[in-house]
This record gives sequence, structure tokens and C-alpha cells, in this order.
Amino acid sequence: MRNMMGLGVRRIFTRTPQFMLSLKRSDWESICFCFAGTGNSVGLSRYPFLRWMGSLYEKCLFRSLVDNADCILAAADSRAIEATIQRSHGVLRPGSIKAFPTRFDEKIFHPHERDECRRRLGLPLDRTIIAVNGRLCWVKGWPFVIQTLRHYLRVNSSAMVIFIGDGEDRQQMETENCDLIQNGEVRITGLVSLSEVSEYLGAADLVMIGSHEEGWSTAMIEALACGKPMVTTNISGAQDMVLPDENGYILFDRNPLEAARALDQTLYLEGAGEKSYALSRQYNLHTLSSDLEALWLRYRQGNPNGHT
Repeated sequence: MRNMMGLGVRRIFTRTPQFMLSLKRSDWESICFCFAGTGNSVGLSRYPFLRWMGSLYEKCLFRSLVDNADCILAAADSRAIEATIQRSHGVLRPGSIKAFPTRFDEKIFHPHERDECRRRLGLPLDRTIIAVNGRLCWVKGWPFVIQTLRHYLRVNSSAMVIFIGDGEDRQQMETENCDLIQNGEVRITGLVSLSEVSEYLGAADLVMIGSHEEGWSTAMIEALACGKPMVTTNISGAQDMVLPDENGYILFDRNPLEAARALDQTLYLEGAGEKSYALSRQYNLHTLSSDLEALWLRYRQGNPNGHT
């Protein structure tokens, strides 16, 4: 902290709750905090022994935001933001959190030629590939994706799912689904670079999101930017990024049979990829600086927390 202040920095923007908890309003000209996701990150921790601290963690964070932050943003939609405000039990006031969606870098994430990506990655040209991008953990809903695939294989025997990433549940997934892995119907890439993530998305026919909870999903925005249709659970941002019958479908129930039908229908949507790409333009990294400046300045002028 001393090193930071020695640089002459007087306005702080952070997305890290632990860092926010260490800040004091009196030390800085202005503090802006942005929720990377509105879920309780401790309550949803990958480490079970930490989850019992979730309630205390949020209580401390909410209090710190009211006492110290001039501007509070969230990479989430209005429904998720309202749920967060309700969880604060009156500490955060209605309207005190503003939506600030995740952004993507078009130098990395953009439409690719599908078959060329498959050749570079050593993937079959004749299979229906469903990409799932994100950490392999229960909150991302990988068991639901697997259940959906088992149903979908009954109508499309050439289908396969590629899980792009790694995580604490990898061993469990591999143990429980060794038949799908041996048959080439499930593949796990492990940790890969962002450019490789983009290539795997480019190789896919569509993307599936099975999460129980998300902020403004980075995985969904990256799929849009690569021009991919999607089938997704009704997580934060889904209703802004997926237009039913246009570039995919939203699942309001975690029903694997209905999800399998949605996958099949999505494959036959005309112009779905172009629609996804068009929707991605509003989340381009190019406008991040100006959008942040406008919100932060407006927030400080509005003085929602009573600060000068």
C-alpha cells in the first residue's frame, strides 16, 4: 500500500474484494469497486472449509463499500444486482450499484474459419462440437452439461463436448464419465492460453453454458465475439446476450432433455452466428475507458453514499 501511494496514485479502481476491505476512504481521493460477479465468492469457494465464512465476508464487504467507495459497479444484470442489494439487508441502498458488463479483446476473440481451427487443433471435421468454456467446478454446472450430452447423443451420435479449461473437479469428471472420454465424446483441454480458448471456440458449432450462477459471463461474451450461437442457463446477462430463436436459447429449468432439444434447435438457426457477433459489439474493450469514466464521474457527482 505504501508503494502504491508513493506512485502518486490517488484514485483507486479495484475488482478484488480482499483489496477493497483493506482500503480506507481517508487515504484516497476516490475509490471505485466493481464486482466481478455478484455471487458470494467465499460462500461459493472451491475450498469447502471456507464456505461457512461467506455470510461474515459479505457483511464486512458491504459495510466497507458504504463507508469507503464513491462508486460501486457490477459485471452483472439488474436481476443479479437487485439480489445482491437484498442480501445486504439494507446496508446497500437501491440504485447504489450500477451495471458494468465484462468486455472482450477483439484482437484475441473474433470469428474464425471453423474447419481451419479444427485442423490446427487436431479435431474431427465431421462431428458436432459443443464448447464449454470455464473452470471445472460444480458452480459452472458441468454435471448438467454431461447429462444433457447423454440425452443429445441419442439424436446426434456424432456430438462431442469440449471443456475448455481445468479445475478442481477434473478428476471427478474423468472418473464418472470415462465411457464418454474413451469414446471421444468428451474432451478436456486443461489450462490453455486465451488465444487457444479463442481457437477452440472457433472450432465449435455452438457453445453451452450450464452454470448455476455467474456475473456477466466472460465465457458468453467470448462466445458472442467468436460468432457462436449458445444454449445457456438463465444466469446474469443471459437475457441480454441470447435472443431466443435468433442466436440460441435460454434454459429456465435445469432439464437435460429440454437442454438437448435446445442444442438440436440451435444448430438449425439461420444467421445465428452473425447475430451473436453483432451483439458482441457493445462489449468491446475499446469503449471500456470512456464508459468507466462516465459512470465513475457521474456517480461521484451524484454522491450516492453521501461523500464529497
